[in-house]
Amino acid sequence: MAEDVREGILSRIAELMLNIPGVQEVRRDQSYADDDRLPMILVNSGDDEAEEERNARNPNSPHVCWAEPEIIYVHGDQPNLVGPALSEARAQIIYAITHDALLASYTVKGQGVVYRSSGATTYRGRELFGEMGVSFAFRYVLWPDRLVD
Repeated sequence: MAEDVREGILSRIAELMLNIPGVQEVRRDQSYADDDRLPMILVNSGDDEAEEERNARNPNSPHVCWAEPEIIYVHGDQPNLVGPALSEARAQIIYAITHDALLASYTVKGQGVVYRSSGATTYRGRELFGEMGVSFAFRYVLWPDRLVD
């Protein structure tokens, strides 16, 4: 059976985001266009980088990697609540990801979940919208020979 740890991490994040209070939809690797489905969370694949290149002689040996998916919370429809909603969502997202045992189990020694940063933006159209990215890094082992059956 194929084992793609990175996909396991991304799938688990998407599952966890469904439990963030008020979130109406979670999408993987998509943008948002339906303003009536807000608040919404987007989980994008982001970057993946090997820690070192010491495996150059044997490319099939395990590589320690950092997955850095993009998690974007989008809020709208209630202009006076955008700021507080972004703050509350940030807290809920950080808590959900840093306290999930299954997500931690995908990482090296169960200790590879690292909160990196968050950044928020508000903008006006017909209404005030807020968008916030929350950044994490996940240290995991990539086994090239286990990626496909």
